[in-house]
Amino acid sequence: MKKALYIWFGMTVVSFLILITFPLELHFDEAQYWSWSKVLQWSYYSKPPMIAFLNYVSSYFIGPSEVSVRLWSWFFANATALVFLFWVKQVTKDEKKALKSLAIYYLFPHYWYTMLFFTTDVLLLFFYMLSLFILYKIHEKDRLRDWILLGIVFSLGMLSKYAILVLLVPILYMTFVRPKFSFLHFLIFVCIAAIGCFPIIAWASTHDYVSFRHLFFLSGANHTSLDIVRGFRNIFEFLGGQLILLGGLVFFYIFSGVNKEVRKSGFIRTAVVIPYLLTILVFILISFNRHRAANINWTLFVLCPMPYILYEGLAQFRRKRFFLMTSIMTIMLYLFLFDGMYQGEQSFIAKVVPIKNVTKRLIGWKQLSNKLDHEVDHSKNTVVICTHYGIASELMFYGQGKYEILYFNQFSRMNQYDLWMSPVYDKYKGWDAIVVTDRPDLVDLEGNYERCDNMELFKWSNQKYEGQQFYLHRINGIHITDVEKHNF
Repeated sequence: MKKALYIWFGMTVVSFLILITFPLELHFDEAQYWSWSKVLQWSYYSKPPMIAFLNYVSSYFIGPSEVSVRLWSWFFANATALVFLFWVKQVTKDEKKALKSLAIYYLFPHYWYTMLFFTTDVLLLFFYMLSLFILYKIHEKDRLRDWILLGIVFSLGMLSKYAILVLLVPILYMTFVRPKFSFLHFLIFVCIAAIGCFPIIAWASTHDYVSFRHLFFLSGANHTSLDIVRGFRNIFEFLGGQLILLGGLVFFYIFSGVNKEVRKSGFIRTAVVIPYLLTILVFILISFNRHRAANINWTLFVLCPMPYILYEGLAQFRRKRFFLMTSIMTIMLYLFLFDGMYQGEQSFIAKVVPIKNVTKRLIGWKQLSNKLDHEVDHSKNTVVICTHYGIASELMFYGQGKYEILYFNQFSRMNQYDLWMSPVYDKYKGWDAIVVTDRPDLVDLEGNYERCDNMELFKWSNQKYEGQQFYLHRINGIHITDVEKHNF
């Protein structure tokens, strides 16, 4: 295992250097989760509380910065890779297979995504992979201590993202369909998991169960109209994204590995392949019924063990040169993408694809915040109003309390800020405000202010990137009232 550990350590160092030199600012989801850490709760509108608590810890000890937020993504992404390495060694009892599977692991986009951006997917991947590691130990020898540990890890996964519930599929199968485990041990696991889920349920019960209704809305279950053309378009878009996630240009080898494992009767088929196929099927159905395809990152956690399946698929092929060629092409593609993130419009990939459209949401927030700090009249009652939760999130992070921020948008779906902002709208009645929006009109605030004095377009750019456009509207006499939102 020494060679494999050397590779893991080397990638950990390289990824840390990438982390501290990464030029893009926080994605608005990262900024939103950071803003939650300013008001710690047992759960939040759309996600469990783990990510907010971790952001609180890093901000407290290191200070609020992009590196302090993404330090967690670097830590958990590499910790997941390490667990994956030991899991493959545990399953195969073969150090060479573990080494080669780890090398393939770094070809998968989910490693680089989770290493660079701190979202709930980062935590879910770690606890899901760690749960599979413990579950295999139980599969080999049904011991109570491992069930207790699995219950704790599962609970932490639930406090990170609800999707870890998929892990119940192999657990229930091995307990009831093909009995391998002690029922008493299973009950103890359920009790521990229930205790871990209690904070989420308790919070939801005091907030009209908005979290669960939000998940119901995202699934498209509330849609009564059916558009077949749109549904199939969403399916193809979702599946295309999944093929990209399956190792870039070498993804097609995985089908041979899946076929091999499905034919076998064992742990990999039950705990890896079946949950993966079921998850893909569920999101295909969701995509068909939604107004747009399911987000491709929703399946990242079940992809985590798939590099081993890809290795098994590669073992069926003898055309090593072809594999070498596709691997080199995949690595080159990643390098071009990283070059695009660092060099913007000056990069090679920008000559081929519109990279600025990918990155422009991740630049310009510091400059916009400084602009607002200059424009806000701190001697009067002036507040910054954001009409999109993404803009509000970014300015909360990059503003760092330089000005007060109010979120209001009666036409977008509900989010955590609606729960926080609605009770304080009366405080700002009669105040002046600078409205920050990505659209040239004020339709989102129509009827909620007395007059608009002037309008300004703020656009930030440099030699590498073209930034996002923001419209700044100066309004007077705001009188915002709460709007009850039904589209969760």
